[in-house]
Amino acid sequence: MFTTEMIQLFAVVLGRDSQRVTEVLLREGLMQFINTSEIEGKKLENLSTAGSQPSIKEITDLRGRIEGLLYSSGIIPDAPKVADLSSHVPVDTESEKKFLDQIDGERN
Repeated sequence: MFTTEMIQLFAVVLGRDSQRVTEVLLREGLMQFINTSEIEGKKLENLSTAGSQPSIKEITDLRGRIEGLLYSSGIIPDAPKVADLSSHVPVDTESEKKFLDQIDGERN
């Protein structure tokens, strides 16, 4: 994974279009989404939230653990060519952490 220069962009879309816009942007791999509560020093009022979601740090940590496990096992997956966003489901990060702990324990 390599770093790339980025700029911060705020987008406002109609509520009825938010799911479709999000899916298109994710499918294209054009953006890294952040939780607005992670923006320091700014008061963002009147913005709705999408519910309780794991922080970017939690997701980054899980991804790093998964990638480390795969690479140490000699598995280097190709980047997905097409993201199937029609069947996405919420991920329970706590159960995934426990599963990774179990795998780490068995591997050790």
